[in-house]
Parts: sequence; C-alpha cells; structure tokens
Amino acid sequence: MQHLAAKQIFTRRQREDESVEDYIVSMRKLARSIDANDNMASFAILNGLKPHIATYVTQQQPANLQQLLEFARIAESTTSPSTNVDDRLADVQLELKRLSAKWDKVTTATVSNSRSPSPVPRRVSFNVPRAWSF
Repeated sequence: MQHLAAKQIFTRRQREDESVEDYIVSMRKLARSIDANDNMASFAILNGLKPHIATYVTQQQPANLQQLLEFARIAESTTSPSTNVDDRLADVQLELKRLSAKWDKVTTATVSNSRSPSPVPRRVSFNVPRAWSF
C-alpha cells in the first residue's frame, strides 16, 4: 500500500473538476501515508496543480504548506479555467472595437459642430502703380 501511495503522490494531477482544496487534502493524506515531510508534500502538490494555479503559487514563493494552500486558493478564485486565453482575447478585441466606435462618434461630433469664423474677404489688385510705368 505504501508503494502505491508513493507512486501516486508523484504522479497525481489535479483534475479539471477538482477544487484546490479537495486536491490538496487528497495529496496531504497520501503524504501522511508514506511519512513524507511538509517540504516533500509541497513539492508534490505544486507539481500536480493545474498549470495556471501552479504558476501563480510558484511566483509567490510559499514558505510552507499552509502558504501554498492559501496562494493556490487565491489563484483558483481569481482565474476562470473555463475561459481560455483565446476567448479572453476575443472579448478584449470586441471591447476595443466598441470603444473605438464611441471615440469616432465623439471626435466626429466635435469636429462637425465646431465652426470657425469665415475669413474676411479681401480684394486683391494687380494694377501696377503709375509711378512704375515702363
């Protein structure tokens, strides 16, 4: 039984439908069953977290298992795994188009409504003065 638990602790991955809390509880049970210390358990847990959660947790550099759990919860609550990067990019592009259209309307309205005064007409004459006659 201990050999199976040792294998699982290093190969187990967080499932798509599994919360961080459930995954870490499961991994801690495996760690206790093989007498792994918290440091070893932390590495195994970090290795099996979903990639976007593991990246955040690693950046935070947790000092212990409790901090790892807290950072993983934060990452899970602030990211939506169902929304992939392409969907978010498409949303941003759509919003930029909307903002651009609004900006164009504001700019066009400002230009068309502001009228500058017409210049005063002047008369130009090309008559040569008599003193200059040739």
